[in-house]
Amino acid sequence: MKAAKEQDKSTKALAAELECAVQDRWRIDFRFNPAGAPHWGGSWERMIQEIKKVLASTVESVAGIHEEAFRTLLVRVEGILNRRPIAFDENGLPVSPFDIVSPGNKETQGFPSEASTLEVLRQVRQAAQRFWKRWREFYLSTLAVDRVFGGQRSIQLKPGDQVLLREGSNPLVNSYTAGKIVEVFRSNDGYVRSALVETEDGRQAVRDVRRISITEGAALERKKMPVKRPPSGGVWRPEPHTISLCES
Repeated sequence: MKAAKEQDKSTKALAAELECAVQDRWRIDFRFNPAGAPHWGGSWERMIQEIKKVLASTVESVAGIHEEAFRTLLVRVEGILNRRPIAFDENGLPVSPFDIVSPGNKETQGFPSEASTLEVLRQVRQAAQRFWKRWREFYLSTLAVDRVFGGQRSIQLKPGDQVLLREGSNPLVNSYTAGKIVEVFRSNDGYVRSALVETEDGRQAVRDVRRISITEGAALERKKMPVKRPPSGGVWRPEPHTISLCES
């Protein structure tokens, strides 16, 4: 028993050492929310809530959905969510959560062997298309550049911005139409009302800003504001550099 305990301690110590090495190598900075305070999550907590709503309404809309169809639908939904472009790399290529979770693997999950009947296949396709349509509308609308907060436009487009267009998607492959801002056009009030966009295939077209969305990464960066301590005091979020799992 004593030897087993010593081995367990050594294993935990080695795991902690490796964890710190990985943090240092990849410059990982952990930022934790207080326990029991999911509202600190902000945008991603709202996204999780909306995903649950869209999934529930999708399942309810398909009468008598089979168990095999439901399990397959969950796999399809996972693919839809993990293939959304959250940023663009230095070459202008979209980066999705799937690229991080499973780099190099671009294969779409197929149907399980149990899903052999035409009825199950029909249910899965119907439900996946409905989920995609509802999810896409919610997702792109939350990243729309024409949203107004506090009487001001939240994001102002500029040439060079990588964007997503709210058009031309294919529900069967869960794709997004990406583009790059070439030129912006302002109205008399100084706001950008339309922009010349170059799509991935090289075509250029003028689009209303209501048809343009920005990626999650860019949206978070643009909306980043200086944090000031409230005069009334209260619970305060620790600074990121104070949160570390490793001793220096």
